[in-house]
Amino acid sequence: MESAAWTIWDHMLGEIFRKWLIEAVRIERKKKDPKLFARTLNVSINDEDLKSETNRVLGWAIKSARDCQKDVICDEYHLLKSMICQEKDLDDEYVATKYDVTTILCNIGGDGKLSLVTEEFLLWGMKAMRNIAKELTMEDFTLKGDKAIKTAKKVILSHSSLRSDFVLICQRQQTRILRHYEGSNLKQTQAIPNFSYDLTTKVYNAVMEKACNVRFGEVG
Repeated sequence: MESAAWTIWDHMLGEIFRKWLIEAVRIERKKKDPKLFARTLNVSINDEDLKSETNRVLGWAIKSARDCQKDVICDEYHLLKSMICQEKDLDDEYVATKYDVTTILCNIGGDGKLSLVTEEFLLWGMKAMRNIAKELTMEDFTLKGDKAIKTAKKVILSHSSLRSDFVLICQRQQTRILRHYEGSNLKQTQAIPNFSYDLTTKVYNAVMEKACNVRFGEVG
């Protein structure tokens, strides 16, 4: 029994020393080369890769969140549905300027049935994916492990700019729908989804949680 206690004690001391050593080395390296730990310099994503990641990761995250909805007539389902589309729904400008070659190949000319982010949400999605990519680097994961993932996810979920931009785009979507039904009868107008602040915040959290899990999982 006494031998087991000493073994546990040795293990605890060894773990404390390991964490201290890693942090000490990290501090030394940061002093010698501070740029090494600058997130903005750790990750470089060109526009084509960013478009690809947005459709691949965020497109999947939105579809996954949508498919979790049991009630297909609820406002949350309608909002998520308006955020993704299929290749057949794209216009020529989207294909020419926003649909990258990698995604086209992965989607097998539309037969792959990938869910793509709609044009209304694409620029926001690219900004979101750039922030997600920069928030957790291989360096962070190597030094801090799972704690780095939890910290990075918390930053993204509470990111005020990404969240407020998303809410604004959802409000614009609501306006587009209202304009679409202008001149319709009252019964049709009453069926228009209501993208409230609480709803858009809930959708933001659900989508970002899934996108972070996928992207951070690839880093780790």
